[in-house]
Amino acid sequence: MKKYLVFILIFSPFFLFASEKENFNLSYELINFSSSTVSQGEVLVIKVEGDLKKITLQSKSLKIKAQNLNFFKLKDKFFAILGVSVKNKPGKYELNFYFKNGKVIKKSFEIIEKEFPVTELKVTPALEKKGIVPSTIVKTIFYVNLAIKEVIENGSRNIFFDYKFFYPLEKIEVVGAFGNIRKNNNVGARHLGVDLKADMGTNIYAINNGIVRMVEDLPIYGKTVIIDHGGRIFSFYLHLEEFYVKEGQFIERGKIIGKTGNTGYSLAPHLHFSVNVNGVSVDPLKFIETINKEINF
Repeated sequence: MKKYLVFILIFSPFFLFASEKENFNLSYELINFSSSTVSQGEVLVIKVEGDLKKITLQSKSLKIKAQNLNFFKLKDKFFAILGVSVKNKPGKYELNFYFKNGKVIKKSFEIIEKEFPVTELKVTPALEKKGIVPSTIVKTIFYVNLAIKEVIENGSRNIFFDYKFFYPLEKIEVVGAFGNIRKNNNVGARHLGVDLKADMGTNIYAINNGIVRMVEDLPIYGKTVIIDHGGRIFSFYLHLEEFYVKEGQFIERGKIIGKTGNTGYSLAPHLHFSVNVNGVSVDPLKFIETINKEINF
């Protein structure tokens, strides 16, 4: 059996612990999960209701490593979003919420296995002339992700949004699915975003308010914009032709951030769209669907 070398696009560690920035006085019935089950690559929304007092909320898992679980307030409720990695093993997981008074609240959920297809990591003669071949694609992704990791680790815990998330294109047609593994001989890369069909020069919209953290022409990813929406939520827009924003700029939901293109490792004009929550890459379209449904904006 051949061994395949697989690298992750936009990385995805699974960590879990609660921010100490907010303090809560809670009872069991005031902690609710958006669902008792969540598929690999999707998100679980934790909702907290009730009077808030000075009690530190902590959480701990039995089988999974820690993830920075950041609570934020919208209207009269507190929310946290848990990103489930494509690599997390299926099964039941338990979160233990510890309180200073010694009380422990336990809540469990189940991660459901999801099938991710294996597709071909294609290159064209034009890309080969530029030195973009499967082996260099995988190596370059690794080093580019190190730079992106620094951006994510320095993200804001305070949210910049107070309204529903917006789609990055007026028409959403997926031509490259989230989570698939693209292979060519003995190398491969997991696709941790969605490729959306778009003609050259199509308007791209910010999915919500945020601060632009990166505007750069990156190897493989091409012209890239990264927006920090706060709460450790980031959106990524790759392979652009034109930038309409600058680093450090505050951007409003639905504003044009650039035009679609064919830069970097790209076979045709399109938009690669990703969302990262607490360092975990999740299906961006499922993220928008779940957040808009579960959070009362």
